[in-house]
Amino acid sequence: MGNELLKSTRWIANDTLREWTEEKLEHVPDYFWKIPASTTGKYHPEYSLGEGGLVRHTRAVVFFVLELSKAWELTEQELDIAISAAVLHDSWKCGKDGKHTVTEHPDIAAKFAREDAKEDSTRWLVADLILTHMGKWHKHKPKTNLQLFLHTADYFASRKLIHIPIDEIKC
Repeated sequence: MGNELLKSTRWIANDTLREWTEEKLEHVPDYFWKIPASTTGKYHPEYSLGEGGLVRHTRAVVFFVLELSKAWELTEQELDIAISAAVLHDSWKCGKDGKHTVTEHPDIAAKFAREDAKEDSTRWLVADLILTHMGKWHKHKPKTNLQLFLHTADYFASRKLIHIPIDEIKC
């Protein structure tokens, strides 16, 4: 399961950002690899429920990032930032205890992304996208086109009526 998500980072053209994203993945909570995308089962499609569902949801977000980027005409740098943010956006979905989804998970994941960002503006942008990925359902709303872009990809990946053959996609 983790290997499939790690393959998603291959779409990041910038070697430094790709390596940083992979390093961050090594330090996400253990529960990230095991839990469903929705602990109640209410808010995500069937493929993202059950064990490993959050990883499948994350891969679906990367899929939508790649597909939507064609219509949004993202630059290579914007696409790299969006993929990195997609991979890490729900990395702390159940906070520190790992039992239930916490509403402040975007804040926790963004802080996690900023821990070693230092002066790297690209990593700060990744954290900003993570912080705003929930759109109107969180206190930090998207303000830039790129933030809205990631929110849209995450929104599509969480719709119950959109079915992705997750085992067939290469994200």
